[in-house]
Amino acid sequence: MWNAVLVLSFAALLAQPVMAMEYYVSVAGSDNNPGTSDARPLKTISRAAQLAAPGDTVHVAPGTYTGRVMPARSGEKGKPITFQKDGEG
Repeated sequence: MWNAVLVLSFAALLAQPVMAMEYYVSVAGSDNNPGTSDARPLKTISRAAQLAAPGDTVHVAPGTYTGRVMPARSGEKGKPITFQKDGEG
């Protein structure tokens, strides 16, 4: 009986929707930052692409960014990974 309760409890946890993350990138940031707020942004679009998962948005502040961007994963149907320009520039 306890096995059935445990399995049902675990299944309920897996069914919970995962909140989409918002990542922030700025030329003044650091890839040691969490990148989850504009107060502590990542430095490279590449690092944000490695962290982003389906449904996430990456906000990119104005600036010149160099390097190769190779996302670690793809979006899913209805849950794209979005890269969005923030600010003017």
